[in-house]
Amino acid sequence: MMKSSLFILAALTPACCVAADSYQLETGAGYEQLSNSFADGSFYYAGLRHATTDYGWGARWQRSKRFDLKDQEWLTDGYYKISDNLTWLGQAGYSPQNRVRPELSIGNQLAWQWTKGWVVTPGVSVANDDQQDSRSYSLMNEHYRGSWRYAYTWYHSRPEDTGSANTHLIQASYYFNDTDSLTALLVKGKELERLPNRVLVMDVTRIGLFGQFSFATDWSLLYNLSWSEQDVLYEKTEVGLGVRYTL
Repeated sequence: MMKSSLFILAALTPACCVAADSYQLETGAGYEQLSNSFADGSFYYAGLRHATTDYGWGARWQRSKRFDLKDQEWLTDGYYKISDNLTWLGQAGYSPQNRVRPELSIGNQLAWQWTKGWVVTPGVSVANDDQQDSRSYSLMNEHYRGSWRYAYTWYHSRPEDTGSANTHLIQASYYFNDTDSLTALLVKGKELERLPNRVLVMDVTRIGLFGQFSFATDWSLLYNLSWSEQDVLYEKTEVGLGVRYTL
């Protein structure tokens, strides 16, 4: 699993937190502080999102800096309700510089509500670049109960020449209303770490918080805070803030 998608503030918002048939503008920034003399990182993004009851899409431009290297990335995602109990979700990204981000990444998932309050979502994604191609598989099981959501996701990543990695993600979310939410997460296992000239499989431990808070009519604050340990390589503290305006 390429971990960066976990903490980007403009990631897919749960359907219960998106106003039906709405357009949304988003922008934000984040900062990463690394230990062991590694250069700190940052990211900036701006995007547009459209959501309806049956389908939605998003488009985003992002600029990332890691290890003193800069990348630009164009990202898109979408969902389509196939039936009352089945929804397709997809994501794609392209980075022309391809220094710290994959040149091309594509992902697909199918969310199946197999009984009331329970959703299982298998997925597959691929990432291609000059350093090393990789393929990842995922399986998420989530449960909705009142204002709470609980989810466990297993990721299995297979780079071309670096063995394999299994990652476990646990999330607990609380929805204050139709727009505001708070999620706590824990990541444990092994994951793919992109360095300037190679991709490594490394042990990882990560804890984090992210959410959305409405502070005015049609305006929301997006936020995230996380700490992670990448094997013996470094520790990282990340903070991000963004705003979303519903047209």
